[in-house]
Amino acid sequence: LLRTSVLETLTAPLCAALTGRTDSDTLLPALERANLLLVPLDDSRQWYRYEHLFSDLLRHELTRAAGEQAVADLHRRASAWYKTNGFPREAIDHALAARDWEAAGDLLVEVAARYAHAGEVATLGTWFDALPEEVLLARPPLFCECFARLVLTGRLEQAEAFVDRMESIWVEDPELDARIIAVRSQLASFRGDVARSMQLAQKALPLLSASDELRNSVSFGLGWVYWVLGRFEQAEMLFWDAYRPATGAGD
Repeated sequence: LLRTSVLETLTAPLCAALTGRTDSDTLLPALERANLLLVPLDDSRQWYRYEHLFSDLLRHELTRAAGEQAVADLHRRASAWYKTNGFPREAIDHALAARDWEAAGDLLVEVAARYAHAGEVATLGTWFDALPEEVLLARPPLFCECFARLVLTGRLEQAEAFVDRMESIWVEDPELDARIIAVRSQLASFRGDVARSMQLAQKALPLLSASDELRNSVSFGLGWVYWVLGRFEQAEMLFWDAYRPATGAGD
């Protein structure tokens, strides 16, 4: 009970990964039948959870009896199980609970674009805020999602400072250089500096690869500027340039 109390939901293979027991598939239904504050979450009795107050009590006792390091180890085991079995959200949450920043950062690299496409900005924001900034800066694939989250929540000064720090630690990387120019174009657009936004977008587009998803948003942003200026043919070309790959990527 103590070892599995770190879990929000329980299933026999996951409990086995945390406890080393081989009888979790029979023990969980037995606990439910004994009314030991275990709640089934599906009709087939594959997933359970503890009653919330009971769960809090167990976690408190686990920390008191085993210590924080042991609790962190259980979270790491849970994270590994969830990753192996295709539950990235839970894997990240447990890595963060274990304060295993490197593992959480690596997991985020794998799923951040997918969550961004699905519009789960709040979820990404929670994860990004939980990680030390140096972990984010060390992973360029997270750069655009981190930047977008800051801009979309109106934190333009923080966004610019984040870009400055990224630029200062990554040198001689043409792909990242192109992305930095692109996001600076977006930042200028959010600040209403149309001329600078156009200038930077025009500079960035030839440098961004066709497979770079940032190219889609830059094309759309520049197309919108051309639209406002009445340059409709150029706008339409850029809108198509943004639309086709974005649709293919599910964005």
